[in-house]
Amino acid sequence: SLNDYFLARGFAVVYSAGIGTKDSDGLRTCGTAAETQAAKAVIEWLHGDRVAFVSRSSQQAIKAWWSTGQVAMTGKSYLGTLATAVATTGVKGLKTVIAEAAISSWYDYYRDGGLVVAPGGFPGEDADVLALECQSRQQVYGDFLRVKKIADQKLTAITAGQDRSSGNYNAFWDQRNYLKDFSKIKADVVLVHGLNDWNVKLRNAYQSWEKLQKLPISQKLILHQGQHIYINQLRSLDFTDLMNLWLSYELYGIANQAPQLIPQVLVQDNTQIEKWQAYDNWKTAKTVKFYLKPAQLTTDQPTQHIVSFNDQLPAEKFTYYQQQPAVWEHDLLESKATSPLQKHKLIFTSQPLPQDVLLRGVPHVKLQVAVNSDHGLLSLMLVDYGQAKRLRSAPSVLSMDQLQLGYHWQTASPVDFRLEKNPSPWKMITKGHLNLQNRQHPWQVNELKANIFYSLQIDLQPMFYHLPAGRQLGLIVYATDFGMTVRGNQDLTYSLQLADCQLELPVSNF
Repeated sequence: SLNDYFLARGFAVVYSAGIGTKDSDGLRTCGTAAETQAAKAVIEWLHGDRVAFVSRSSQQAIKAWWSTGQVAMTGKSYLGTLATAVATTGVKGLKTVIAEAAISSWYDYYRDGGLVVAPGGFPGEDADVLALECQSRQQVYGDFLRVKKIADQKLTAITAGQDRSSGNYNAFWDQRNYLKDFSKIKADVVLVHGLNDWNVKLRNAYQSWEKLQKLPISQKLILHQGQHIYINQLRSLDFTDLMNLWLSYELYGIANQAPQLIPQVLVQDNTQIEKWQAYDNWKTAKTVKFYLKPAQLTTDQPTQHIVSFNDQLPAEKFTYYQQQPAVWEHDLLESKATSPLQKHKLIFTSQPLPQDVLLRGVPHVKLQVAVNSDHGLLSLMLVDYGQAKRLRSAPSVLSMDQLQLGYHWQTASPVDFRLEKNPSPWKMITKGHLNLQNRQHPWQVNELKANIFYSLQIDLQPMFYHLPAGRQLGLIVYATDFGMTVRGNQDLTYSLQLADCQLELPVSNF
């Protein structure tokens, strides 16, 4: 529907098949320079810098005579990722990218802190799975048989290179890290990301935004309350109109003051329906330190306590949670002593907050940890506790076919986030993970001795969260994350020396 909207306003919309997809040459390699160069070639053709032909076997050249040579790239997920990748080449003609839910480093999509961590909802998926899934060239059987041998070899190399056995950052992931080349970006950038996107996690957008701040380009950031979705049908934000303003400025060269009119950072509030707020940046410089006492988050000085939990579950419960990860998450968040996971986690909660606060940036946790083995992992979750009606996880249809797109009388249905009918006791704000053998760097494996306390630091995924007065902040420390990490069910006991544990939160008051 976004394309129908723009076609009616004089823009041309180009669909470009990726290398290795149906009717294309080459193979999918999941984030390599080959994929970037293939997409870049299309921009060069549209700009008049590369020859194209009417078919794969023809010698008859064809020019994009209808193109002004001024090009934008957009799309969600893999498409937004490709837009980001092509922008880092500095290719001529690419005036702007609108990258929605885009990956900035493939390591931060499939890994976290030296751990294999799945995209939300896709446990077991990895780079080789995605490469094979997207290699739609195999649907043209005769064509694919010619390259099947090398395709199998390439897929085997991806499986080996991703190193699922360790989860370490290596040369394979470094090749798929676009952040290294952000200094080459010349196109203006709009980043769009869901604050509840656990497929392409927020670290990808946050790291992109931090890099973009250092460049002499215009950059905009839009953070919505959705998961891994498009937002052009949200009623509360005229996203298509904003992008029409932006693209008219970028591609038509209209002096409409788009960079000045569109806020630098635009965020959808998580406590009220259809409320957006403008900010000058994502993170805030102010931080608050919380110390860990038994079952408490406090701003008082810490005390000498050692607390422990065990990660191993009864076989029946372990099997059940594998099949029902939503039930596992409910039991993890449950703070009552009757929770089935009571002995398999540690929960620390603050007193009810005296005033509203805005959590903006990256939560940072320092821990003193020991485990009864030479290996282990930690997961941490930041939680909003308190009975309240919260936004639904997905937008609801508000009315049928009421958005006029202006092309052949095409319409779309406006949607937006609505409050749940019933109050809920909690909401996960963010979380993070760490392999205890990678406590210094994701590429460095350190010796881990059993029952020895080690100091470590963990950055949770970035956040932008409005926490109202009266709510309690919670920090859950656990190990196996049934939604994301490897599920080992080993007899591992973790201990925390609370005197050396603290949580640092970037906050700004309302």
